[in-house]
Amino acid sequence: TAAGMCPKSESRKRASKKAPTSIVEDHGACGSSCGYCASSSSSSTIKANTFKSHGMQAHTLTVEDYQSLIDHGWRRSGSWVYKPSLNDTCCPPY
Repeated sequence: TAAGMCPKSESRKRASKKAPTSIVEDHGACGSSCGYCASSSSSSTIKANTFKSHGMQAHTLTVEDYQSLIDHGWRRSGSWVYKPSLNDTCCPPY
């Protein structure tokens, strides 16, 4: 190789490395039923849309982005990531 030039195999290795990327689909404000309300009430019916949160589907999520979300009060259930609306929800998780 010429002076200052990388062998082709090295340049291909560097070109193929990509920084990890998070891909999320924001669903905005969401409401769902709350299992706590049903268990604490005398009725066996679950109250609809009493648990309020902001949610998004995480298709891919880097470790750094996940940790930042957790540090800012977000929670995860599978690929669903959500932040409870503590002022609006029926049973705020403190």
